Parts: sequence; structure tokens; C-alpha cells
Amino acid sequence: KYDQYISRYKTSFNFKQSLTWLSRPLEFNNSILSNRNFIYSLSASLKPYFGSSISLTGGANLNLNKDLSSDKSTYQAGPFLSASLNISQKLILGTYINYLTDNFSFITNKYWFANANLWYIIKPSKLELKCSFNNILNQKSIFTGGRNDLFIQFSEQKLLPRFALFEISYKF
Repeated sequence: KYDQYISRYKTSFNFKQSLTWLSRPLEFNNSILSNRNFIYSLSASLKPYFGSSISLTGGANLNLNKDLSSDKSTYQAGPFLSASLNISQKLILGTYINYLTDNFSFITNKYWFANANLWYIIKPSKLELKCSFNNILNQKSIFTGGRNDLFIQFSEQKLLPRFALFEISYKF
């Protein structure tokens, strides 16, 4: 993990990566085979500072899975953007948008996601009201999986349909 504030440009840079080597035995036609995978994850983001009323973060994520037994690879990647705006001292508007693409199946899957939040903070009390709008683009599901010379594995993750959530919180 690497975090750096570049004062000349009033920008924060964040870089994260992870590396995993996975080995697991598979039984195929009454023989044990070794299934070895190399998994690499990378995330990078920039957060410029425009003042106390605007917050903006943009970046990209990449997950690469290489099957060392068969030289097959799958990936999942996409950019994201997060923004919030203090409309007043009591009212904050925020959004999170991301795009996701992968090659888990025989076609490339592409997904757009968008969420929005509206906070109302009652000062000087510690009461906060929040309204969240999630899955605004109403994605139904995400397909994930893997493939090598021995098998193709897919799973479908059903998503909650578009919904709004109202929250009241009080900090003691």
C-alpha cells in the first residue's frame, strides 16, 4: 500500500496491490491434478483537494487471475468515481459510480453501477438523516467464474433491485 500527498498539486495518490499464489489439488478421471493460480489485484486512485465543500476521488481497479496449469487468464477491471458536495453546512450530496468489465465467460461482461446519498445534519445536535439511492441503474446480477483446461465454473450473484434507504442516526 502506498499513500502520498503531493502538496504542489494538492492531490492525494493511493496505490494498493496484492499478490496471491494458490495451489489446490483436483481429482479428474481418478487422478489427482494440481491446479495452480496466480492472482494479482491492483487499485489506484487520485483525490484532488478543492476545498472543504467538494470531495472528488477517481481511480481504477484490476483483478487478474492466471491459471498456471493451463495458461488461461481471466480479469475484472474498471474505473470508479466518488464525489460529494457540501451544499450547505447541513446538507451534503454524494455519489459513487463505477464501471466493471470482465472476461469470465465467452463474452465480455460489462456493468455500470451508480449510487447516490443525501445527508442532512441537524446542528448543534448529533442527529443525522440520510437518504440513499442504491443500484440506480437497476443491474440484475453479476456473473463471475473461472476456466482452465479441465473445467469452466460460473456463478451468478443476484443483486438487490433499485431501492431507497432512509436512515436516522444519533451519535451519543
